[in-house]
Amino acid sequence: SEKPSRQALNVPMQRWTTLLILLWSMSAQGSVSDFFSHPVPTSCLTACEATRAFVAKHSRSERTKFVLITSGGTTVPLEKNTVRFLDNFSTGSRGSISAEYFLEQGYAVVFMHREGSHMPFKKLKDLLFADALSSRQVEVDDTHKVWGLQAKLSATDHSVAKRLFDMYQKAQEEDSILQLGFTSVHEYLFMLKHVCEALRPVGESAMIYLAAAVSDYFIPDHMMEEHKIQSGSENLNICLTPTPKCLALLKEWCPQAVVVSFKLETDDSILMKKATGAIEKYNVDCVVANILNRRFNEVHVVSRKQTATDPSIPGHEGFARKTILRPDDATAPVEMPLVEHLTRLHTARA
Repeated sequence: SEKPSRQALNVPMQRWTTLLILLWSMSAQGSVSDFFSHPVPTSCLTACEATRAFVAKHSRSERTKFVLITSGGTTVPLEKNTVRFLDNFSTGSRGSISAEYFLEQGYAVVFMHREGSHMPFKKLKDLLFADALSSRQVEVDDTHKVWGLQAKLSATDHSVAKRLFDMYQKAQEEDSILQLGFTSVHEYLFMLKHVCEALRPVGESAMIYLAAAVSDYFIPDHMMEEHKIQSGSENLNICLTPTPKCLALLKEWCPQAVVVSFKLETDDSILMKKATGAIEKYNVDCVVANILNRRFNEVHVVSRKQTATDPSIPGHEGFARKTILRPDDATAPVEMPLVEHLTRLHTARA
């Protein structure tokens, strides 16, 4: 008997591939809908109302651009009455420093941060209090509960502190930063959804800057212990479920916003593949790609090519890469030119 042709074999194989992709898509969508079918944490509803009020206030002012910055890591609780949890090493440094430079660029900033992570103007506080507490020039008025501190800084540190202090005062006077705290991955994703929906009315004036390090796995409520897991001599086996991928949903929650996601890797050879893949799969506008041991000195902004003159990425047709380096000035972080570049990109697309 004749052997079936290669082409004949390919037809059912293509059908099976299509079916598998369809089933995977349905299963992924199902996991997202299952996740958001749980009760909304009270903190997320409060955050949504605060964001709506913040948007309404600044929409009436000259400040016409908004940025939602997510910052810090997320926990994965092991019990409903949480005693133990899984965590990652993110401190929130990238997001908190970026918030300062977005404020400087005139944005109204919604800063969605992990509780206890770095906050904007941390460096200012560190510079002022580190010297003040170690000096002898501390005056304490017990009667009026007033502390008088003096900080003597070097010329370089004084320049940095003065610039940050001016930015801080302006942000306070204009009420241009809204700070919203989260802890668990469950709380983070619910809050992200509700805050993005609250930003929807500003349309293309919004940017979503996803600098948070979100846990890739979590434990669903129905699989979680109610109370503290008791210690014992046997191994503790934990079953983790993949966290729903919500990047693609951002364009539903806030359709006209410019979406900036982040990709951190340790292997240079896969960095561009991962970054361009995220743009294709999730329809984000650009990806800030960085290598772990160089992340404070070098990042790459990857996006689809807008013009023929955009620098191409070898092996990734249709995509462009802009490499951002930390300025020669030792006091300036890489976030300064990164935010400046993203601001220009946002202006061009708005």
